[in-house]
Amino acid sequence: MVRTACVIAFGLSLFATSVRSQQPVHDSAAQERLGTVHFPTSCADTVSPGFDRAVALLHSFEFGASIRAFQGVLAADRTCAMAWWGIALSQWTNPMVPNIRPPELLARGRAAADSALRLSEYTSARERAWIAAVARLYADADPRSQRQRVDDYERAMAELVAAYPEDEEARIFHAIALVAAADPADKRYANQLRAGAVLEELFARRPDHPGLAHYIIHTYDVPALAARASRAARRYAEIAPS
Repeated sequence: MVRTACVIAFGLSLFATSVRSQQPVHDSAAQERLGTVHFPTSCADTVSPGFDRAVALLHSFEFGASIRAFQGVLAADRTCAMAWWGIALSQWTNPMVPNIRPPELLARGRAAADSALRLSEYTSARERAWIAAVARLYADADPRSQRQRVDDYERAMAELVAAYPEDEEARIFHAIALVAAADPADKRYANQLRAGAVLEELFARRPDHPGLAHYIIHTYDVPALAARASRAARRYAEIAPS
């Protein structure tokens, strides 16, 4: 898996370098290109663009930048519980990495999830389901329970998708949760193929979505499936060069 990921990452790096070398450099935020994401919330309308930008950064695993972006949303709307959701999920970092999360990371994630829960009066039932799901990742700090918490998060996201099938972001985040929860010993790659079917269907309709391209790459990051990621790998550099 690591070797496959390195090959794909190297190819993306070469492609992105080629694209940048042919384009003028712009420092203006107006020139930032992170792909197209829209995540409806009950937060103030004025923070919607900033929230969408924060989610786009999260989809590209730019965790430090996404946390700062969600903090910017909170500075403009202190009742935006979903910004705390975003901070909590960003604190988890790369869901593909199975390393045991250290206590200090779990404490920060738990604090963010708790902050989101405290603002639940300002949220919709759908948003409360999102917040309850991320809280599963931080249910306790016992290193031995991490696998169970990852599985619990995946199930919570599956329940969210079942309750709100029109929520495309829920389907996307559930797909990557499926891959993160996949059994490493399963050489049929059941979770990966299930996630890939969802992501590819959405990618056909949302070709500028950074999470769809990125997660397809991770979903097929095993030698037996890697060829399926080639289109997404090429497209991702065009979607989110920033």
